[in-house]
Amino acid sequence: MELFKLGGKSIEKFDKADYTEFPESKIEEILLDAELEPIAGRKLLCIGNQITTSTGKRLDILAIDAEGRLVVVELKRGIAPREVIAQIIDYAAWLDSLAEKDFEQIARGKLGESLHIAFKEYYKEDLDSIGDDVILYLVARDFPEEVINASNFLSEKGVSIICVSFDLFKRDDQRYLVTRNVAGGVETIEGEPAGEISPHKRDDRRFFMTLKNRMEEEFGEWLNELGLKERDVFRLYQAKDGHWTNNYSGCITDKYMLMLQTAIHRPIGEKSEDSYLVFLHAERKRDVFEFTELVKREDIVELVKEVGMKIDYEDPEWPEISLKLDNWADEDGNIKEDFADTVIEQFERAKPLIKSLLTE
Repeated sequence: MELFKLGGKSIEKFDKADYTEFPESKIEEILLDAELEPIAGRKLLCIGNQITTSTGKRLDILAIDAEGRLVVVELKRGIAPREVIAQIIDYAAWLDSLAEKDFEQIARGKLGESLHIAFKEYYKEDLDSIGDDVILYLVARDFPEEVINASNFLSEKGVSIICVSFDLFKRDDQRYLVTRNVAGGVETIEGEPAGEISPHKRDDRRFFMTLKNRMEEEFGEWLNELGLKERDVFRLYQAKDGHWTNNYSGCITDKYMLMLQTAIHRPIGEKSEDSYLVFLHAERKRDVFEFTELVKREDIVELVKEVGMKIDYEDPEWPEISLKLDNWADEDGNIKEDFADTVIEQFERAKPLIKSLLTE
């Protein structure tokens, strides 16, 4: 990871900081002072650090978010060892075994006041319940593939675990901490509070877990044979409120990333029939303007029509090729058992279009 400052026509590169100056306790202090915003994307109420568990281990940082979910941070200054997965799961299991009075005792020892009072002062809302869910953050300079794979696996099984790597930079007398998410279900916890939870959240997740596996089996090898620079296996994502669930594969070409995606959107307060499936869109990470010009080409437009899709230019910086599929749910809003077959069939039809976009 590198850090640059862009100003006018000049580019200044920041030097890496000397890590011998930053023991884990110092980095822990930085995260506490920043109220975990560098890793969580928002400030959280930190209950305390170096909390002793029932087995005598020390939990690095314990916090609580605005929804009352406990947040555990396990910090490693260097490369995260494979044992860190078992370590942080052990912390989650210990927290799950505690009663509310135990959390109050921890809070009083660290904050000097009741957790309910501290929560109300910090978030300006009452704390309804403590610890209904636990969010796990592994923070390290780097992560081996086995830790990343294990975190992604646990995330897809419903465990809120996120790996965040960090680097330290210096410029003059200032030190800078730069973080990035490298694995896990970070999308399920960032952003605004969940609000109304979809009653179909669990069933939608189960459906898309099965669908993503089928998509990889049916189309993974075919996509790999297209000569892409890089491709993610099909993965699952679900918004924390459950109203948006999908599986996706990011395909990187020389010019842009094309996201192949199947998704169901259940608008809050609207009919489920308004949901739709999105198959293709260009991400902002790459040159979306070249993608915009590509999808305007006559041969691409004809392929789009043949598949029954449409090109949406509502956002000129993020063109999207999509297809709405009807009759995917029963009268109770549950996804029909044979709907996965419909998705696979439609994706098969879209192969010529996908190939043209990825091999242009």
